[in-house]
Amino acid sequence: MLRRSIIRGIFAGILAALSIGCGLRHVTFTRGFMLPATQQLPMDVKRIDVLPVIVGPSSSPFRQNVHAEAIEAKLVESLLETKIYSASVVRNLANDLPNYQEAMAALASQGIVQDDLKNALKQRGTPPDAILTATIWIVPGAANEPAAPSAWGTAAEIAIAVVAGEAKRRGIVMPQPPSAGTQQQPEMVTVSGVFRVVDLKGDALAYFQDQKTVPSGRLSEAAISLPDAFLRKISPLWQSRQFSLFYNSKETESACYILKAVAPVEPTPEEDLKPVQEMLTVRLAKRPNDHCALFLMGFVHELLFDSEKAKEYYNKAIILHPCEEYSQARERVSRTLEQMRKSREEQDQQMRAEEDRKKKQQGKEFKDYKTDRK
Repeated sequence: MLRRSIIRGIFAGILAALSIGCGLRHVTFTRGFMLPATQQLPMDVKRIDVLPVIVGPSSSPFRQNVHAEAIEAKLVESLLETKIYSASVVRNLANDLPNYQEAMAALASQGIVQDDLKNALKQRGTPPDAILTATIWIVPGAANEPAAPSAWGTAAEIAIAVVAGEAKRRGIVMPQPPSAGTQQQPEMVTVSGVFRVVDLKGDALAYFQDQKTVPSGRLSEAAISLPDAFLRKISPLWQSRQFSLFYNSKETESACYILKAVAPVEPTPEEDLKPVQEMLTVRLAKRPNDHCALFLMGFVHELLFDSEKAKEYYNKAIILHPCEEYSQARERVSRTLEQMRKSREEQDQQMRAEEDRKKKQQGKEFKDYKTDRK
């Protein structure tokens, strides 16, 4: 009798060691996964040409502290790191484009891709799927609210900044703005950035604007960090997270170990998940109230990026067996769904704002184009 009690105690201790919050045996593994871009570019966009970054206004005494080449290099490197896009900076466009100044100003201020610019890009070989443009604008003092699009400079101001930037690249000395003399430079400056991805038709694929107010000594650092939020929006982000899967039967145990084997790196091929789905489907046909099988089916759908379906299964598992780990899984997919909803709304708002701005600059009154979007 004593011997049985000892054996029973040892067995109970093993089960306790294998259990966590849900009171169930479990398998734990770390999975690398990709957060999707919030401003997802079309699937057919593979090659992106980065045009020279425009820094203005040309009269700003702080302009020399912003290094356009460093920002261009960062944009290209970040796009290449995704292993989705090929990217390079287009140099010496002025040699092939007689109206380079006007074409770049139109693109930077209105997102318009002129025919001459299209032809100049096509003459260089295979034309890109999209163009990325960046305009960096510096104003003295602090800005309390995000600047309106007009604050990024008029087309004329941008055209002057384009000429100054091209001259700097060629080593030509431009006339300097009048000296401020002994007047002390403002301690704070606001550096703003507008980033666009447009196709060769001029249709906006992604649009982002940001600004930072910093001490003038930190202007260079702030300017080169401006593209970060934009790049996070258009590029997938890799992260890692630890997952725990629970089992209470031979079928769910097998499912857990198969998932541990196939799911450490995203994306998990759908064909690798089919055996698990079939196994869990059979289990749920026999035991429809098996909360472990329901939880694992939810996880399978999460791996398939079907967050709605995953949440349905997690909800069913929680009703049958409320526990913290099940709730955390549901919260995880709920956050994903909320992020997707917000990103869709944000992208829609930004695209509409870009459309409105372009139409206003083309001379349309609000009442004329208000109905166009309905």
